[in-house]
Amino acid sequence: MSDKVSWPLPDSGPMESPLAAESRLTAALDSWRRWSPAPASKPVIAKRISGGKTNHSWLLETDCGPAVLRLNCADGEKLGIDRQREHNILLAVVAAGIAPTLWYNDPAAGFMVSRYIDGRVWSEEDFERPSSRQRLSALINCYSGLSVALPAFDYLAHLDHYHQQLQGNGHTIPAELVTALQCWRSPIADWQKNSWRPQLTHHDLTPANIIENDTGIVIIDWEYAAMGCAELDRLAVAGNSKQSPVVSALLQLMNDYWLLVRQKIVADTACL
Repeated sequence: MSDKVSWPLPDSGPMESPLAAESRLTAALDSWRRWSPAPASKPVIAKRISGGKTNHSWLLETDCGPAVLRLNCADGEKLGIDRQREHNILLAVVAAGIAPTLWYNDPAAGFMVSRYIDGRVWSEEDFERPSSRQRLSALINCYSGLSVALPAFDYLAHLDHYHQQLQGNGHTIPAELVTALQCWRSPIADWQKNSWRPQLTHHDLTPANIIENDTGIVIIDWEYAAMGCAELDRLAVAGNSKQSPVVSALLQLMNDYWLLVRQKIVADTACL
């Protein structure tokens, strides 16, 4: 477990059958005339981008410049991902210059195209550097103040969604995890009710999701973002030493349940 506040746990992307994934990739590339900016000719795949926790992505060569095509995880809703919510959030953070420019997004079809950001991906060393933490904290303050017309994120409902899927599919849930959820349910409910007001929260603010170049810092992978407790993102920068016991327990539960769902329920057969 990382000593940074982050969820879900890093992992390789969920997989689907080669035929299904190839069909979706072809359909996504064939949509190029609807992109904005619209290339003059069909984009060409330059390479597969490795390292995704949830989705599969490709670097594209286009006459409008390089772009990234993301095929969404086919089982995203099982992981607690709401693609329409993500789309609404992306519109806000792209307009604010915090995320890569969106060229096309079709939540129903399961793919997204965005401008490729050429820059340096942060490392854990950046999180340890006071000047870097200060700049990231300023960016958190910026996006947490954005107005997005979405309901407040329900952390307990999110955990219950994971738990009920595992239970409903007959998977064994470790007794200590069940006990932890029961033990912390009431404190988490009180925390949700009394401790914060809904603000835009990334929920997966790890070094891998931060890119820096000469123009500044850009944050990617907003699929777990919601109108939640922005303090969780600030704690991702500050570290575990500033966590309250309730927040520490909540993040541990989200990590552990996400990993179980990822391992036991989300499709993992074959990929392109």
